[in-house]
Amino acid sequence: MFPQSALSTLYVKGSLKNTAAGFEFCVKNTIDSTSLYGAGPILVDGQAAPLERVTLSVAAQEMRGQDISSQRRLAVTYGALVTIRVDGQTLSSGEHRIVVAVSSSDAGRVQFEVRDSV
Repeated sequence: MFPQSALSTLYVKGSLKNTAAGFEFCVKNTIDSTSLYGAGPILVDGQAAPLERVTLSVAAQEMRGQDISSQRRLAVTYGALVTIRVDGQTLSSGEHRIVVAVSSSDAGRVQFEVRDSV
């Protein structure tokens, strides 16, 4: 099990921004290569983003949060930048609390919380 303090350092501070389709932020894998077999929930200010609106992008691979499963894993190599996009929702200016949860092949279910501003 990874401590919360180590997991929260995965978040790329300052990456939270609104886009034409919604909002996005980035996480950088600084722990070890792994594969994700589950995504979510992704919470912003206590509100869960519907997984059908969440997309995780790593290099040239992109998957919807609802499609990541033990049969359809998302490979995340060491050092990879993962962009997490939520379509259909923009954020107001100011600070937001983000909670990210995923299930990975080496660590099982992990969750961390960060704060960042738009």
